[in-house]
Amino acid sequence: MNKNEKAIIKALEDMKANDVKFYDVRGKNPLCDSIIVCTALNERNLNALSEEVQDVAEKNKMKINHIEGRNCSTWIIVDLNDVVVHIMSENERARINLDNIIEGK
Repeated sequence: MNKNEKAIIKALEDMKANDVKFYDVRGKNPLCDSIIVCTALNERNLNALSEEVQDVAEKNKMKINHIEGRNCSTWIIVDLNDVVVHIMSENERARINLDNIIEGK
């Protein structure tokens, strides 16, 4: 885990994200090196977490490639090229089961 990934995880945890998971997908995924998944407490927290990830990315001079779902209340994806951050509501995370997909289960 590099310093940028650590900074993102710390920021998410400081902002009360639940169940923050880090996945190293180097060599397994051609689109990114790592994936971070977390659960937001509510819609307000979901948006705050997304904004915090953007702030950390800017402070660490990481390029923000794309942000998907800004107007969605259940799932926001922040694509930082090498790192993709998924911020999800509890229900959405359970429904999509992204952790198991990433782990290949």
